[in-house]
Amino acid sequence: MIQDGKIVVVRGGAIGDFIVTLPILSAVRNHWPDGRLEIIGQQNVIPLSLINGLADACWPLDSRLMAEFFVKEGELDLNMKAVFAGSRYVISYLHDPESVFAENVSRCGIGAFVCGSSFIEAGSKIHIADQLFEPLANIGVHRNVTDFHFVLNDTRSSEFWVAIHPGSGGEKKNWPEDKWAKLLIHIAAKTDYCFLIIGGEAEGRMINRLGKLLPPERTEIAQDIALVDLVPKMKSCALFMGHDSGITHLAGVLGMDRIILWGPSNKLVWGPRSGKFNLIEHRDGIESIQIDDVWTALKDFEAAQPNL
Repeated sequence: MIQDGKIVVVRGGAIGDFIVTLPILSAVRNHWPDGRLEIIGQQNVIPLSLINGLADACWPLDSRLMAEFFVKEGELDLNMKAVFAGSRYVISYLHDPESVFAENVSRCGIGAFVCGSSFIEAGSKIHIADQLFEPLANIGVHRNVTDFHFVLNDTRSSEFWVAIHPGSGGEKKNWPEDKWAKLLIHIAAKTDYCFLIIGGEAEGRMINRLGKLLPPERTEIAQDIALVDLVPKMKSCALFMGHDSGITHLAGVLGMDRIILWGPSNKLVWGPRSGKFNLIEHRDGIESIQIDDVWTALKDFEAAQPNL
């Protein structure tokens, strides 16, 4: 039996891909406030969908229980069939060129399968958020907020903490490590700031190398920790600094002020659109951004703060 208000949203990809989908979840929740919203995505990011009760439940896409959904006429796991069963809509942003996933989900007994785009065309001028919303117009779902962010308690520290993520999912998007090192040494010498250095698997040992350059009593290393545990640590900081990365997108939905060092990514598609941010770029590439440019942006931010 189809449940009038049950919606399942399926989203793959990395941290940033999921976070830019959060406004979709907000819009779906707004359209069916009394419905049930369940999310299927990568295990490391889906707990974010439970913040503020955005979703009612989340399920890992990267689980063996989902494997047969990607096999033509697969032997579907009964528990996952039950997740889909009775849904009014299943909204999928997975790459499914032969409709194998769509056909298997339809076998579970759903109202309708809505296929969203998972492919961004080279040279596109349409922001990723707008692309994700396009297929939802057909089911009456429209953007309900222009600046989506989580509503969380203000836990900002009395000390001035700067959250820094000096990496990303692609080396070409990163400012050189030696420039980060020189900048951090300069900040530590010229201010009494505290530092939250954030890293994951992609950053390897760089996080520890940079952390060792800073006063230990003013430094915390947050490497390979769960995103839901990272959220309150970032929220307690006054400022975020980083590249085009999933963690930068996370800082955006946390409502943080940001200094973003921008590299080769398509800014029209992936660039920030809301909140307070200073985007620094250089015509010759991110490696050509000067330390003084970032330091100036930091001092400009400091000057704008009434309590500093």
